[in-house]
Amino acid sequence: MKRLAACAVGIVAATPFATLAEASGTRGVNVCRIGQMRLAIGSLVSEKTEQHTAAFALHNLARRACSLRGYPSVTLLDAAGRVLPFRYGHRGDQMVTAAPPKWVTVTGGGSAYFELNKNACVSYTSRAATEIRVRPPGVQGALSLPLPH
Repeated sequence: MKRLAACAVGIVAATPFATLAEASGTRGVNVCRIGQMRLAIGSLVSEKTEQHTAAFALHNLARRACSLRGYPSVTLLDAAGRVLPFRYGHRGDQMVTAAPPKWVTVTGGGSAYFELNKNACVSYTSRAATEIRVRPPGVQGALSLPLPH
């Protein structure tokens, strides 16, 4: 995975969580808890544009299924632990869906996926994202993951 470099003003699009099965309604939904999830880097994405798309997976470590609905909150940090000032949007583009979030069921041992992308930088900066922090929707706490250099 390429390094996520920071632009002076960046726009990062995020997709809502996607899995193979949608939760059927909201009654009795077992919302995923942070302690049962693990964040990992997802599959590489073949770009159709000058963007950089990064895929991530949230693995359900529990045996029991749980559900998520909405967009994850994402924070990118540089090597000094400073937040990179990206503006996040959910409008979609050629690589990321504009579909609104729906309830998704993450089976026991299964995964939910989301993507971030950013447009090509038009100015140079030496700051690069070295860590991502993700707070799944409706979940207390966040998961962190070092990013490859």
